Amino acid sequence: SQGVEFLEVPVVKSRSEGGVHIYGNPHIQNSPLNGKIIAKNIATGLSSVDPNNGAYYEERYKQFCHEIDERLFGAELVRLMGSQVLNRQVKNSDEFIEFLKTHDYQGEPLFNQLGGWLKQGLPMRGKKVIGYHKNWAYFNSLFGLKMVNYVEPKPSIPPTPKHLESVIEQMQAENIDVVVAANYFPEDRVRALANKVGAKVVIVPLDVNGVPEVLTYFDYIDYLVENISAVCE
Repeated sequence: SQGVEFLEVPVVKSRSEGGVHIYGNPHIQNSPLNGKIIAKNIATGLSSVDPNNGAYYEERYKQFCHEIDERLFGAELVRLMGSQVLNRQVKNSDEFIEFLKTHDYQGEPLFNQLGGWLKQGLPMRGKKVIGYHKNWAYFNSLFGLKMVNYVEPKPSIPPTPKHLESVIEQMQAENIDVVVAANYFPEDRVRALANKVGAKVVIVPLDVNGVPEVLTYFDYIDYLVENISAVCE
């Protein structure tokens, strides 16, 4: 995790706050921006124990980053703006999307050149949803998903009837119609909540190999973007 900017760093470091992590939310892998940082750390570690193949690890790392960029932004936007500029600007993803909409290239908004996961994920941007657990901070930050409440009142604390009632009331008041959960949580509990308000449920893996069809990191982000976007449309 070296080099990752952690989100949701707790102000109060107490077990009374549930299963919090003192350095911040640990689920860094669900943002492809962090995926590149993780890959760099792996390449550095491999090179340190196998220096004779250091050039190979560095080249594979660069190939991985290039594929992430093209899958995230679309090949055309990478060609026009370059990876370095794009990765700097997308750190605030809402401002980045607004920049693309308000700046032109050859008489058309740069937004028209956006492709990849960010384009596919546009239905998520600004969409209010309920999460089960605080698994998705980094994904939400990049794709603009607004996870406004959780089935768990605090991380890893089982929900009480009173808390579930307050979540249902919020969903009804704010017309929230999507619940997102990782597939290791009890699906029946998630669906029972959603059914009370007629909401849609999306169950997704937290990691590679979390479902049979997710065999690579690219598969993993593909799966998240495709399935969560589909219920947000």
